[in-house]
Amino acid sequence: MLLMRVKSPIPFGLAVIVLGLMMSLPTLASEVSSDPIDLSVISVQQGKTFTVRFTGSGRIRAVSGATLGHDILFSRIGSDESSSAWRAFVGVDVRTSVGTHEVTVTVEKEGGAVLPLLPRPVERQEFITSIQVTPGNFPAQRVKLPPKASKLLDPKLLKHDQDRLEAAMASAYKNEEIAPNVPQGIAGPFQTPLAKYIVTTRFGEHRVFNNQEFGFHRGLDMAAPMGTPIKAALPGIVVMSEKLYAHGHSVMIAHGEGVFTLYVHMSQRDVDVGEPIDRGGLVGKVGSTGISSGPHLHLGMMVHGVRVDPMQWMKGGLLSGSNANQSE
Repeated sequence: MLLMRVKSPIPFGLAVIVLGLMMSLPTLASEVSSDPIDLSVISVQQGKTFTVRFTGSGRIRAVSGATLGHDILFSRIGSDESSSAWRAFVGVDVRTSVGTHEVTVTVEKEGGAVLPLLPRPVERQEFITSIQVTPGNFPAQRVKLPPKASKLLDPKLLKHDQDRLEAAMASAYKNEEIAPNVPQGIAGPFQTPLAKYIVTTRFGEHRVFNNQEFGFHRGLDMAAPMGTPIKAALPGIVVMSEKLYAHGHSVMIAHGEGVFTLYVHMSQRDVDVGEPIDRGGLVGKVGSTGISSGPHLHLGMMVHGVRVDPMQWMKGGLLSGSNANQSE
């Protein structure tokens, strides 16, 4: 069920002028409430991604929202500034509670001019719907690490890596040299980074290293021969290229709309920070650096900082058409 609230604030200084005109002008609320609204959401598993779409009319200035305890970042679909179609990708954390969660979307648009030469008042609409989160049913995996890799489980080293990853994501929004070059919208389809591979560990599996609990697996492990070329899944701009402790040689790419891909444990990196890269561009080569028991690519995906399952993106569907009434 979709609920809608409309707020039409008028600046206090205009109140007296407007009062005398109200009988001859249509109200802003009636003008906006006739908009065609399309919020497309899915019943989604823990660790998956879903989209929220808004389609309206008129002078839409911004669309924002919130769900699952964090804000939703909307992007206008298409390069035309007059386009009234907006989309947001939402990542569901593996620890999100199962059940019904509210999705709120707020739309800001310009109302009709009250008087010539005066700024148009801004009207806000709020739409509320819900999404059902279902269990991810993640299995457990036990891994025996060699002594050299086991030393990298030091919490201080792990924190260092996490801090570097978060700084890289932040640069896509705040760095003056990088942020302007991040794509405004994702250009699909999603390309699998390896031509041939064997999945050895799926996203979300509970990791047990040397009989010690180590949380959930935050990516997809794809085994391939040492030195196999790794290709970019989507076009974007490189926001990180460095050797970390647990992750080894790592590259992160920002693709726009809050979506990032992460390529980990490589033997070498073939891109630099700030470098644009096309879909299928060479990122690096398969290796076994960091916490690794053999040559493989750990492919990670983040949606607004939330780790999500890359396999869902590899299967397609998220970057084309409406996904209303689908389940993931």
